[in-house]
Amino acid sequence: MIQNRRLLWFCLGVVLHFLGSTIVGPVVPLLSQQLGATPGVLGILMGVANTGALLAAVPSGMIIRRFGTRLPVIISCAVVAVCYFLIFLFPRLAVLFVMLTVATMARTMFIVSTQTYVGGLRSTSMVSSNFGWLGTATAVAQVIGPLGIGYLVDTFGVIPTVLVMASTTLLSAGYFVALLRNDEASPTNSTGIEERSSLRDSMSLILSKPILLAVISSSIIIVVITSRRSFYPLLLVEMGFSATIIGLMMSIRGLTSLAIRVLLSVSPKMQKYRFRTMVVCLFVVSVGLGSTFLCRNLPLLVLNSILVGVSFGLGIPLSQTIAFSAALPDQRGLVLGVRVMVNRLAEVVSPLMCGVVAELMGIPATFWVGGLVLAAGSLWALLLARKMWAEE
Repeated sequence: MIQNRRLLWFCLGVVLHFLGSTIVGPVVPLLSQQLGATPGVLGILMGVANTGALLAAVPSGMIIRRFGTRLPVIISCAVVAVCYFLIFLFPRLAVLFVMLTVATMARTMFIVSTQTYVGGLRSTSMVSSNFGWLGTATAVAQVIGPLGIGYLVDTFGVIPTVLVMASTTLLSAGYFVALLRNDEASPTNSTGIEERSSLRDSMSLILSKPILLAVISSSIIIVVITSRRSFYPLLLVEMGFSATIIGLMMSIRGLTSLAIRVLLSVSPKMQKYRFRTMVVCLFVVSVGLGSTFLCRNLPLLVLNSILVGVSFGLGIPLSQTIAFSAALPDQRGLVLGVRVMVNRLAEVVSPLMCGVVAELMGIPATFWVGGLVLAAGSLWALLLARKMWAEE
């Protein structure tokens, strides 16, 4: 289990934060509808919020590089809480539009700063374990949070639920103030010359093979998950499956990811051979996506969901580990920020591309075409990783 007590307490804070900040999923559509928004306005609202997250990723890494992780963790929690309180106090579409965008940017800073902090709690040989537990904490919050929010909305309504979420997020800010009170801000630059030189080194590092591998790997997995989230229900409906089966398959994928992250956290071999494990995950997830349209009975659907869940559960923490381990301490925030930025870009672009393929060739084609494209990306990752295997 978690051997580092500080990691345990930090992961509990992450759970608390994400329990309070999961407003985007179930609450925003309901609140926007209650405020008179059309589906088109909701789409614009979510699009702008996602763009804000995309733009905030790299600046978040630069802020962490300058000030360390303690202040960004605390400030991002406080900013999200303030945004939700303002939505509660002024429930209008314009306020929701602005505050949701700001909160999404702050959440991006929280994600980058927590990854940087957690990766630095142990030696590099244990980084995979750290990220495995961080992913487990996030997954637990994403499983429990929507259930609790759904109950609150049904019982008290949307606006009171926003207040509960704001209070919970503010509580997470106070929790991190207490937990991190003895941590130093540890700025990483002293003079302008040193800063410019370090930035040039960071840009060179971003184009290095380990970072490219980490970015390509996480992007492939994000494309698969985004494609399944957008078009998987439509495919299963077209095949004649019920909404219950669709929900069951998505739950199997989520629970498999959660279980495999726990396994990663306690498995030294997976952590040691991370490059090989990463490449295998990419090919498995490509096959899983490409073969989805062939899974026309329940056992095959279950097997497909498990394959994708295993790859997602392993691939994301391993890509974080590869990026983190390849960077110097003062470059890690920036490198992880770049990785998050590319992931957000993949989340924005992949549904658009899948939509074009679905319009031209049908919904099943989005899966086998996507599988072929991602298999090509996996081959590229294999070429990048081959020379690094000898170091494992």
